[in-house]
Amino acid sequence: MNLTLSELDESRKKIAALEVNRAQEIDDLRQHFDNSRRSNIEAKELSVKFAGERLSYETQIAQLQQTVTDLEARITIINNENERYGRLSHSRQEEAEDSRRKFNELKVSQNLELTQLRTQVESFKARNQDVKQLAIKYSADKAADQAQIRHLKQVNDNFKSEIEKLHELIEQSKTDFGSITKHV
Repeated sequence: MNLTLSELDESRKKIAALEVNRAQEIDDLRQHFDNSRRSNIEAKELSVKFAGERLSYETQIAQLQQTVTDLEARITIINNENERYGRLSHSRQEEAEDSRRKFNELKVSQNLELTQLRTQVESFKARNQDVKQLAIKYSADKAADQAQIRHLKQVNDNFKSEIEKLHELIEQSKTDFGSITKHV
């Protein structure tokens, strides 16, 4: 053995360093093993936790899919109602347009009739004025005719009186002539 002390020290140092390294490696392996075991436990816990969360998410997805289906059904119903209301609105607009058109036609007809009635009223007023003038003329003519009738009655009465006088005169003349003829 020819190893020297220094070599021996050095070998001891190397052994000590190796032991420290080995102890460190053992500690590292233990720590790694503990970590792996904890990781395994954590992995199982995470697996269970993830399975629970997955089930929860799948339940939520199923609920959301049902909600989507319900909403799509409601959208279909609303779209159908909107189409029906659209048709109804279109129908009402057509009715309103038809009513407006009829109203305008009636208004035109009413204006025409009103114009015709105004024309007739003006015509009646003119005729009424003519009738009033005729009535005034008639009254004047009647008064003139009555005056003429009175005058003619007077003349007639005068003629009657004259005729009676003439009859009396003729009777007198007959009597006088009869008396003259008797005397002759």
